[in-house]
Amino acid sequence: MRRPHRRAFLLGAGALALGFPRRVLASELTAELRVSSTSLKVGDEIDFELEVTRAGGGSVPDPELPSGLAEGFEITSRFASGSGFAFSMGGGGRSRTSHSSMGLTAVALKGGTYKLSFTVDDAGTKVTSNVVEVVVAAQAPASTEPAVAAIGKPTEARGDVFVWCASNKSKAYIGEQLEYRLDVYERSLLSSVTLRTPPNFADFYTYDLPEGEAVVEEVAGVPYRVRPGMRRALFPQKAGILVVGAPEITIGRRRRDRGAAVAIEVQPLPAKGQPPGFSPNNVGSFTVTAKIDRDTVEVGQPFTWTVEISGEGNVALLDPGPWPDIPGVRRYDPKIDSQMKSETKVTGRRTYSFLIIPEAPGALKLPAIALNYFDPEAERYAVARGEALVVEVRGTAVVPDEAALPDRAPGDASDATDLGLRPILAASTLPREPPPKPVLTPSRWGWSMVALPTLAATIWGGGALWRKFGPDDLARRRAAQRRRRRERLDAAREAVDSGEGFHVALANLLHDLAVGRVGDQGMGLPRPELMRMLASKGTPTIELRKLEDLLERCDAARFAAQRGTVDERRDMLDDALSLVERSSLGREPNDRGES
Repeated sequence: MRRPHRRAFLLGAGALALGFPRRVLASELTAELRVSSTSLKVGDEIDFELEVTRAGGGSVPDPELPSGLAEGFEITSRFASGSGFAFSMGGGGRSRTSHSSMGLTAVALKGGTYKLSFTVDDAGTKVTSNVVEVVVAAQAPASTEPAVAAIGKPTEARGDVFVWCASNKSKAYIGEQLEYRLDVYERSLLSSVTLRTPPNFADFYTYDLPEGEAVVEEVAGVPYRVRPGMRRALFPQKAGILVVGAPEITIGRRRRDRGAAVAIEVQPLPAKGQPPGFSPNNVGSFTVTAKIDRDTVEVGQPFTWTVEISGEGNVALLDPGPWPDIPGVRRYDPKIDSQMKSETKVTGRRTYSFLIIPEAPGALKLPAIALNYFDPEAERYAVARGEALVVEVRGTAVVPDEAALPDRAPGDASDATDLGLRPILAASTLPREPPPKPVLTPSRWGWSMVALPTLAATIWGGGALWRKFGPDDLARRRAAQRRRRRERLDAAREAVDSGEGFHVALANLLHDLAVGRVGDQGMGLPRPELMRMLASKGTPTIELRKLEDLLERCDAARFAAQRGTVDERRDMLDDALSLVERSSLGREPNDRGES
């Protein structure tokens, strides 16, 4: 080849090589999707790993979420698996390989076959990963037919999360106390579990019981975290098969699980040995006590006789029956007070306070009060009795003044009480209080007529000045945001040592930061959506990862009862403070509502 032509050929080849660097780099970018399982059922968890590799120089772009993932899965956590690069030496010289990977954990929401892949944008060129086929088996719906009340714990594992309902007895009497339990069994921390449809207690009188703490139990060899969802004391109000309606929970945003309806066979109270006029509300175990506030009084002087019924059962509905007549006294209707206490069972006490006014001297006998009740444990009727009491009454019997009765002949034996003229209390026993002084005097009236117009003018003028020169909406919003953050931080600082309420306060603070960054449209969003919106607002990836890591640790402490050590809580508080004080999440919005 002649020299001029050779030189032109070499220059053209060099220009060609320099003109296609992007195409060569793009062709060297690869994407790979890996999954932890390709066969699962609704409610199971699955891990995804998205890896991008570049052979040669240049940065590694971030992957996009797998297409079709949102149709059947809910992402519960997201984390960066790692990144790096390596050099290798070969016959052709030195070469460089860079890689970056991202991990996702998701929960299957519905059955079907899903073909999943992801893409990555390399300077306008789309690179697609391999396609992975994941098969999700649909979960059979729970039966809605009522069943005999389950007693104890479940014996069959039903996936990653399910709701369990039971009562402590399958048979009971009318008015007998039962316990209803609703628990959520979880194998892992999901995004959220809420009670969508509560159980129906139409034929029961109910009281709330303490729910207790979450525990870890095994069901058919599978460990579950059991979260108490509801504890109720039930009192059946009629005989027959009474059904507690089936509850339903929502897991995440779309998945649901339905518990079983619980049926209880309620028997009427036995007729054998039943006292006349017995009330079906008197079921349980009770005691009766009586007391007086004094044991010596004067004729016409009132005293208080208190009868207290206490025990285990629905004390608020107890029926003591008719009260006995007490000759020689005036007795007024009692003041009734009920106090209930809910622990492992419902207990309480009901007091009846009578005002008694004796009308004749001597020993006043207050009879013993008897309460008939049915003991469901012993399956028999019983009687609770208080003690009889004696009050010594001194003085002279109250005699009506016949001269004070108009239109009646002296010695008329008719009942003077019909006219209401019989003295009830002696004059010396009546309480005497001085009449209250009038509040509005002539001088105060005059001053008020002068002061009120002046005060009204001052308030009106101050309001006008405040509306003109006071803070605007943005300033008020900033002040409220700062005040709320201070309150969250103070609550977290106070709870660092004990751990009680620390993770709740910290999670609320972090959530406020996130919502403050994206604006009002972020309120009520699930965490994955909120994180995506933060990323779209330009929040740095390192801040997003720190925020999500802190929120995940707070969830683990709140829902798995893992408070950690004092040092761990202090480290979490320091990380949260760095986000508040030194990150873009802690910046206040400008006049346009942006950060």
